[in-house]
Amino acid sequence: MSRASLDEDDRGFARSPSRQSPSSVVDIVVDTIRIRNLECAGRQEQFLGAMVIQRKRLAAIPRLLTKSTFWLVLMPHDLRLQGKKALITGSDTGIGHEIGLEFARQGADVIFHYVQSDSGVTGAVDEVRAMGRKSTAFQADFDSLEQVTRLADQASEFLGGVNCLVNNAGVTMNRPFLKVTPEQFDKMFHINFRGQYFLTQRVVQDMLQRGGGVICNMSSVHGLQGVPEHTVYAATKGAIIAYTRSLAVELGHRGIRVNGIAPGWVTVENYFKCIPGFTKEMAAEAGYKAIPVARCGEPLDIARLAAFLCSDDASFIVGQTIVADGGTTALMSLVSDFRQESTNTFGRGYIPGI
Repeated sequence: MSRASLDEDDRGFARSPSRQSPSSVVDIVVDTIRIRNLECAGRQEQFLGAMVIQRKRLAAIPRLLTKSTFWLVLMPHDLRLQGKKALITGSDTGIGHEIGLEFARQGADVIFHYVQSDSGVTGAVDEVRAMGRKSTAFQADFDSLEQVTRLADQASEFLGGVNCLVNNAGVTMNRPFLKVTPEQFDKMFHINFRGQYFLTQRVVQDMLQRGGGVICNMSSVHGLQGVPEHTVYAATKGAIIAYTRSLAVELGHRGIRVNGIAPGWVTVENYFKCIPGFTKEMAAEAGYKAIPVARCGEPLDIARLAAFLCSDDASFIVGQTIVADGGTTALMSLVSDFRQESTNTFGRGYIPGI
């Protein structure tokens, strides 16, 4: 919420006082005006960069319509990221793709990133441009530090600096521990961690010269809990959680916030490619049975969380990896059916009512 002190103008509107300096006045799109326990619709208009409200809409509460009355303006979240210049890695499909679109919907200019084909980003770039935002897409293989560095420089040049970085690029591998080769191990760590690490290093150098920024690193619940055949993948995601925490402490006082997200099961295109016979119906059934919230996650669930963490609303959240998994990691694995009331009688004989 934002608080503004309003006077009346000669057109019968309430507006921000002219004595405010231009630097303290912002354009505000008003959905709802609430005064104490009374509420009415706002009028969307710009007036010298200030919020404007039709006075006649407030005729029912004349006693409250006085000069210098303080109004509570309920800010819509639509433009939460206005002014952000965002680079979203791994944004040709899945979670990253939706993050790029959601950031644009909330006001950010967006750079999309792809590894091989740009078929997954051309439509997204056009969609973002149609919103009036700046957007393009660049290619980079995160196994190559030269390409990672080039991506950071291209993004900065196109946007005039990057003040918002979402490290989403990564690959998954399931492989029994005894069958993992050094080449597979190196490939996973190069793409999932080393590439992200040195891309961030390059972007942070630019951020420090331009007044700061915000970074959101994509980890996974695999970094918190164990799944067979995911030892290397889990190690990369655990590394991201640890480095997010340390980097946040190192950069926080320099105007750069760093946080992470650990998604649970989010159904994305790759599931349909890698799991034989996988269908949306299978996902829905499995999510209902296994996840406390009774559904699998969607890319938009993670995109909205990333948008919040990268907004000024999260300015006091630093060094955290937020778990977004529908309650998966909160559920003890020994529980057989969490939807049924237990017939056990622990406490009988010494706890009243058991």
